[in-house]
Amino acid sequence: MPAAHRAIPLRNTDCHRDVCVLCSLMINDKRQLACMSVAEDGLIIEPPPKKITVKDLVYEMD
Repeated sequence: MPAAHRAIPLRNTDCHRDVCVLCSLMINDKRQLACMSVAEDGLIIEPPPKKITVKDLVYEMD
């Protein structure tokens, strides 16, 4: 599968890739945008620090 089709599956219909920053997550201890990250085996994906986690990777927006 091409790398462009392996992005971490988070969607926001208003985002045009790397614009809205709503999919910001901690990926392997670095803050990154999920829409611009390639999904690979062994990734550690966590919610951003200092955010209130609602469930799993869903967190409250300011």
